[in-house]
Amino acid sequence: MQPVPRAAGRPRGGFTLVEILLALAILALVGSLFVAGSTTFFRARQPTIEDRFWQAVAAAREAAVESGRPVVLTFDSENRALVTAGGARAAVPLGEGKVDFLSAVDRRAVLLGGQLVDTAVLRQVRFYPEGTCDDFRARLTAEDGRLVTLQVDPWTCAPVLPGQP
Repeated sequence: MQPVPRAAGRPRGGFTLVEILLALAILALVGSLFVAGSTTFFRARQPTIEDRFWQAVAAAREAAVESGRPVVLTFDSENRALVTAGGARAAVPLGEGKVDFLSAVDRRAVLLGGQLVDTAVLRQVRFYPEGTCDDFRARLTAEDGRLVTLQVDPWTCAPVLPGQP
């Protein structure tokens, strides 16, 4: 068989070397932008007071389960840290933050300056060997003065999702 002759004036199919190099350069440029953007996206952020609170709660629960004895979590106002006692003693520093433990059962509140303030403050909360804890809420005062109130599930010692009782 004879090859079919090419029609005069029609270019052959395929890409030129310049076109391939240009496409590779564009892909490399776009790829480098994604890599640079992802490093800033995945960079570690500073832990918030909420992060440090949940870290202390998890450590207290774990200490109670591992030791087989109740563990107490308190806020040390002098050192500005959440301190566990009863198992291995540990502390989670809060910087300039502050934590008040509030009773979830006995909700007494007073209206001060147009803001409802809980007065049933607990000195400490307990975590038990079966993985449960006291029924409590935590009022966190961040370094910037922001107030956050967190509800703790007494069965799992985890955050109660908004909208749940």
